[in-house]
Amino acid sequence: MQRFKNILCVVDPENGNRMGLERALTLAEKNNANLTVINVFPGSGMNANMIKQNIMDDIEASVMASKNEQLKSFVDTFPQKIKIYTKILVGTPFLEIIYEVLRNEYDLVIKTPTKLEWMDRIFGSDDMHLLRKCPCPVWMIHKDTPKSYKNILATIDISNSEHEQEIKANESLNVQILKMAGSLAVSELANLHIVHAWYLPGESMLQGARLRMDHARILEYTKNIKRIHEEKLDTFIDKISTEKTGELIDFLKPKKHLVKGFPNKVIPEFAKNIDADLVVMGTIGRTGIPGLIIGNTAEDILNQIHCSVLAVKPSDFVSPVTLKK
Repeated sequence: MQRFKNILCVVDPENGNRMGLERALTLAEKNNANLTVINVFPGSGMNANMIKQNIMDDIEASVMASKNEQLKSFVDTFPQKIKIYTKILVGTPFLEIIYEVLRNEYDLVIKTPTKLEWMDRIFGSDDMHLLRKCPCPVWMIHKDTPKSYKNILATIDISNSEHEQEIKANESLNVQILKMAGSLAVSELANLHIVHAWYLPGESMLQGARLRMDHARILEYTKNIKRIHEEKLDTFIDKISTEKTGELIDFLKPKKHLVKGFPNKVIPEFAKNIDADLVVMGTIGRTGIPGLIIGNTAEDILNQIHCSVLAVKPSDFVSPVTLKK
C-alpha cells in the first residue's frame, strides 16, 4: 500500500471550501504522515516607489499576521488526531508551492482547483502550471467531491515503443499509478477501474476510397490490434500483482476496460460514464522543451475531466523550477 510520509495541503480559508483539508487530514492520519497546511497570497503589490519602505514593511507584516491567524482559525475548526503545521507564503502561487515542495521534500500536494466562473474547465492557468511542474504527485480535489469515493479510475498507457529505456519508464509510471490508485481504493473501500485506450493505426485510410479494404479484413485487423493491447495489459497487470504490489490487485479485483479511440477523447467520456470520483493518471514529460512538461494528451484529458484528479509524474522527472540561490 502506498504510504505518504509528508503531505502538503494548499487551502484558501476565504473561499470556505473544506474538502481539500478534510481529505488531507484523513490521508495523513491513515498514513501516520506529517501534514503541513499553507495559504499562498500574491502580496500587496506595492513597491518602494509608491510608498516609504518602512510603511510598506509594516503593512505587509500586518497582512501576514492577519493571514496567519485566519489560517490557524480555519484549521482549528477541523477535528485533529495529528499535529498540523501551518504556514503563509507570499508570491506566485504555483511557484511558492513548488519551492515549498523542493525545500521540504513533500511526497504529495493536495489542493482544491482555483476555478474561475467564466471557464468551462476546472483547472485554471496557475493550477495547470502546478500540474506541469510540481516534482511530486498533485491531488486536485474537486469542490463537489463526495466524502467517500465509490469509483476510482486508473489510466494505463501501454507503450508500443521498441526502445527498452522508454518501455521501462512507461512501466515505472504505470506501476506508480496503480499503486496510488489501489492504495486509495483500499482506503476508500471503492471500486478500482483500470482503463487503457487503444486505437486502430491508419483507420481512416483503411476506410477511404483509395485502399478500398473490405469490411471483413478491416474487422479482422481491428480484432488483432485489440487482442495485442489486451494481452499487453493483462501481462502488465499480472506482472505487477506479483512483483510490485503484492496481493493488492488480487484483493481489489479491479475492473479492466479497453476503450477504442484516442485517449484525449475517450478517457474523459469513460470517466463520466462510470461516475468516477477520482482519476489517477500519468503526466509524460517532453524532454528538451523547457516548461512543456505535461504531455499534450494528458493536458487535453485534464481540461475535460470534471472530477478529482491525482496526477503522477515519472520517477525520473525533474522540475524546471529550482530553488532560488
